[in-house]
Amino acid sequence: MLPTDRFADRFLVDTYARDEVVQLDYGDPTSAVAVPERLFARAQCIARAYDLHLLPTIDIYSRTRLNRPQCETLLDEIDFIAMVSNDQLLREHLGRVQSLVSACIRVPQRELFIEGP
Repeated sequence: MLPTDRFADRFLVDTYARDEVVQLDYGDPTSAVAVPERLFARAQCIARAYDLHLLPTIDIYSRTRLNRPQCETLLDEIDFIAMVSNDQLLREHLGRVQSLVSACIRVPQRELFIEGP
C-alpha cells in the first residue's frame, strides 16, 4: 500500500454518507443544497488557508443569513476554492453551491440561509 492510499477514502462519496449536513437554501425547500459537514468544513479550511474573508467566518452550528453583496463575496470565494482544489468530490459539492448562490444573486431581494447540524 502506498502511503497516500491510506487517505483515498477522503475522496469517496460513501465516506460522508452518514455525515450530518450543512444545508444552504433561499427559503424555498426545493432550492436546498446539502453538503456533508466534513466537506463544508474542508472548504472553510481551504478558505482560511488562503485568507478569504467570508466562508471561514460562517458558523455552521447557527443559522446564517446572507444578503446579495455577501452572496457575491461567497460566490467569488467558492469559485476560487473550486479553482485551486484538485478534490473532485469537494468540487462537485461546490458546483451545486455555486448554482444556488448564483440563483440568489439573480434575485436582488433573495437571501441565502446556511445552517448545519
